Amino acid sequence: MTTIEARLESVPEMGYDALSNVPRGEICLRGNTLFFGYHKREDLTKEVMVDGWFHTGDIGEWQSNRAMKIIDRKKNLFKLSQGEYIAVENIENKYLQCPLIASIWVYGNNFESFLVAVVVPERKAIEDWAKEHNLTDDFKSLCNNLKARKHILDELNNTGQKHQRI
Repeated sequence: MTTIEARLESVPEMGYDALSNVPRGEICLRGNTLFFGYHKREDLTKEVMVDGWFHTGDIGEWQSNRAMKIIDRKKNLFKLSQGEYIAVENIENKYLQCPLIASIWVYGNNFESFLVAVVVPERKAIEDWAKEHNLTDDFKSLCNNLKARKHILDELNNTGQKHQRI
């Protein structure tokens, strides 16, 4: 009979505890139908296969109905210079909830203590805001307009505060 076992492994640097009331952690799988490793890449295989368990890199949460819900990615995690671990995907997803943002890319590295974001404004939202404020600039000019940029930054700050972890 074919079986796949699943378990969660705690990821303390991300705040995920597999033994908490709501178990969360990296999803690990084992079974005879899983792959044996990466073709001609023993180095990658050693990274993901530990004691027969395949570490997926996905962060899961056991649901009350015994289903597994994927909530994050471990591999999108990096550490800033002061030691703080950051999951960029979470930050991007939170800021994408701002109605003025079409897309966002967040970057950081372990030599700096801050993040950098490249933001693409939502064209219609910015043009509508400009009309309300009697600005007749085209979209490209609006992206360079200090009032428009301040408005976008203020809205990003509001979105960030609204979706801050408690």
